[in-house]
Amino acid sequence: MAATWVTKLDRAARDVLEAGERVLAAVFVVPTATSCTASALAARHDAGAIASNMPVTAAVLGLTDRRLLVYGHSSLSDKPEGLQLAIPAADLRTVDVEERSATCRFVLRFGDGSRVTYEAPSRVNDPGPFVAAAG
Repeated sequence: MAATWVTKLDRAARDVLEAGERVLAAVFVVPTATSCTASALAARHDAGAIASNMPVTAAVLGLTDRRLLVYGHSSLSDKPEGLQLAIPAADLRTVDVEERSATCRFVLRFGDGSRVTYEAPSRVNDPGPFVAAAG
């Protein structure tokens, strides 16, 4: 059986997890076609907005009991690669998911009013635990 994204992220994050911190959920995401347009990127990059720091490439998002961890994704190993961002869990306000046949659309909204949208391929993701952990 293939390792889940939680297992993969737990292994990748061993060096950055704080004492007692646990990975609760993880998903593999890619930017949406519309999130990479020039106007969408400009809107996301308001100075100081949390969403402005989120990657515009494939990533693995992990929720711990304390933080949202954002890792790059290695297409060769299909594993999280390199911590790109760590956001306090209190700054993640909501995660909205729209399930489709081949993907799920993830919209992450942050406490500063910014947001970012990703697509999560359904064949390699189960959005339920991520949404519940963000709850």
